[in-house]
Amino acid sequence: MVPIPAEWLWHDAASEAYVTESGTGKCDPDTLPTRIPGLRAEYYNNWDFSGTPALQRADAQIRFNWIYSKPGEGVNADRFCVRWTGTLLPDRTFEGFLGLGSMDSMRLWVDGHLMVDGWNGRSASGMEPFHFERGKAVDLRIEFLNDQRGVKVVLGYSHG
Repeated sequence: MVPIPAEWLWHDAASEAYVTESGTGKCDPDTLPTRIPGLRAEYYNNWDFSGTPALQRADAQIRFNWIYSKPGEGVNADRFCVRWTGTLLPDRTFEGFLGLGSMDSMRLWVDGHLMVDGWNGRSASGMEPFHFERGKAVDLRIEFLNDQRGVKVVLGYSHG
């Protein structure tokens, strides 16, 4: 499995503060871009996505290993969950596989349909056949729960 390239991942712009790898930014509604690179990430200090996120940012890729670190400032190292939302926009067309790699609980929705269900003890890693079409936007939602202490997460693909 190869991590999905950062340039394939986007999310809708919103007039709120967000954190990128280069720091904190604020979107100006008058100069608001139509899309922001990366997936929108909401990190919670619980296992049920309740309350206000402890951290919101744009994650360029879903390729993390938090074994010796925590996800970010204000996020617990050992009890957290993350929801990523945004768009997959491939730059080429091919038949392949799309999926997740993790030792923890994860789910992947593609265009509103649950594609990989590795939640509550089910196998968290999974690749499913997928048609990648150049320029065709696909909605993604990924949920990750740090419940097995593996704390590795990858959204990836492979050619068919």
